[in-house]
This record gives sequence, structure tokens and C-alpha cells, in this order.
Amino acid sequence: MPVTGRTHQLRVHCAAIGTPILGDFKYGEAAAHLAGVPGSRKLHLHARSLSMPHPLGGRLQVTAPLPPHMRQTWEFFGFAGDLEDPFAELDVA
Repeated sequence: MPVTGRTHQLRVHCAAIGTPILGDFKYGEAAAHLAGVPGSRKLHLHARSLSMPHPLGGRLQVTAPLPPHMRQTWEFFGFAGDLEDPFAELDVA
């Protein structure tokens, strides 16, 4: 669970250790595709939640649902695509 990191860094490091991000043909080539898995040709990198200090005080928290291609892949593997944030109880601040 990366706390921070730029998209490029995550993609390069995952490919370098032999576990490319699903759908990342730029860095993972053929190893980034799972034949027969719906949606696996699109990049599966998603910022589920972002939290940052708000300039007027407090924190700004933004949460996004899974994109349709990732929801399709999750459901293919038997995971609910509409789960609440599974990491909500973790304190990463």
C-alpha cells in the first residue's frame, strides 16, 4: 500500500521486481496481461483515496470509486466491486 509515489515510479518499480501492474504494457509488456481476464488490457492503477492538508485548516479527503474496467476485473475474480474502502481503519497519516 504505497503512501506516496508518482505513477511512473510505481510502474517502473513493480515491473523491475517482476510484478508489473495489470494492464501496464509500457513497462510490463506481455507479463502485464492476463489472458481471458476482462478489462486486463487497461492499466489497473488507481488512487482510491487522497488526503492532504487543507489551506484553511483541517484535511481535504477525496475518495473515488473503481473505474469500470477495474470493477469488471475485481468481479471476475469474485471480489465485490462496490466495497467500501477496505483500508479505512488504517491510520496512514
